[in-house]
Amino acid sequence: MDDDARPEARLTVLSGPSGVGKDSVIESVRARSHWVWLSVSVTTRKKRENEVDGVHYYFVDRVEFERLRASGQLLEWAEFAGNLYGTPRAAVEARLREGVPVLLKIDLQGARQVRAAMPEAQLVFLAPPSIEELKRRLIGRGTEDEDTIARRLAHADEELAAEAEFDRTIVNDVVERAADELVGLLGSSFLTPAQLSSTRLGSAGSSSTGLSSAGLGSTGFSSTGLGSTGSGATGPGSAEFGAGDFESGNLDPGHLNPGQLNSVHR
Repeated sequence: MDDDARPEARLTVLSGPSGVGKDSVIESVRARSHWVWLSVSVTTRKKRENEVDGVHYYFVDRVEFERLRASGQLLEWAEFAGNLYGTPRAAVEARLREGVPVLLKIDLQGARQVRAAMPEAQLVFLAPPSIEELKRRLIGRGTEDEDTIARRLAHADEELAAEAEFDRTIVNDVVERAADELVGLLGSSFLTPAQLSSTRLGSAGSSSTGLSSAGLGSTGFSSTGLGSTGSGATGPGSAEFGAGDFESGNLDPGHLNPGQLNSVHR
């Protein structure tokens, strides 16, 4: 699609298990489709060495996150491995009002919340070509310890089982091909969720992934409920933005250098 050809505004959610390649696909999409606005999440997770506050995430402590959540400033939020993640509501709504297509990269908990809050949103599931490939990618990225990897693999059980809740499925066997499919969905004319669910995208024209969560090797980990406060280390303190930024929608982290997205894992 021509970079200058901006489609009508819509909210698209991209979700899928850890290690499936969401960041690589988004990097490719952003390189060719500058009209897409990518929302940046707020998190209590500690900032990694190569991450930039306000680019990869807005890093806050748990007290600040709870304040944002309690005041309704988050469109969705979820907890994983003792860390909280959320999407600033005002910035998303402001971009949609301006006619800018918005892309969110969030987990299953968050996708369900967006569907409840904005039924017109398009939910896209990014699936691995096989369970074995998912394991290989997750272990191969080398950014987490064995316990965290085990939790992510176990959590993938739930995510793969929920694929049918999404409007479209894209199989990420080749990053550029998956990105092409996602760009096509971002630029497609508006369809209702019921209309979208009648057609499922997959590699080489397949209608579904056919993946089974069996064999992932469950470790007994289960994702926390939306009401759980959880535990774990918090981020380095309040981020460099105020409540007014969320309320006014002035946060504009979506137009990023695609190369800055490589290390983002939610």
